[in-house]
Amino acid sequence: MALGTVSVLVDAELRILHLTITGALSPLRGLEYQRRMVAAIDELSARRPWGVLSDRRHALVQSKDVEAIMADIFERATAAGRTHAAVLTTSALTQAQMRRLAQAGGLVQRHFESERAARAWLIRELNSG
Repeated sequence: MALGTVSVLVDAELRILHLTITGALSPLRGLEYQRRMVAAIDELSARRPWGVLSDRRHALVQSKDVEAIMADIFERATAAGRTHAAVLTTSALTQAQMRRLAQAGGLVQRHFESERAARAWLIRELNSG
């Protein structure tokens, strides 16, 4: 199995955190993901509400260790003003894992196959209140 990768970018103007995960993250890579996400969350926390555009089209279901790191990030993000997430995924198993994490964190989350549709929905939701 290929080593998983993570990309985290912040669009402060649109209040969107762009996250891309590929493959399955090792626990060590999971900690790197956590560090990058905490820095992005800190940057966006003053721009409430904000959202996540999460591209997981090439991600695998993550291990229990990495899922625990993800749950911590979900909690931190919610506390810092993240209200919505648009998730790009084509895997039913990855969708199920993301839904489980979102429900535990009280997050409004939708799944998309089209990045254009996901982005449009997220921008609309962030600007509707």
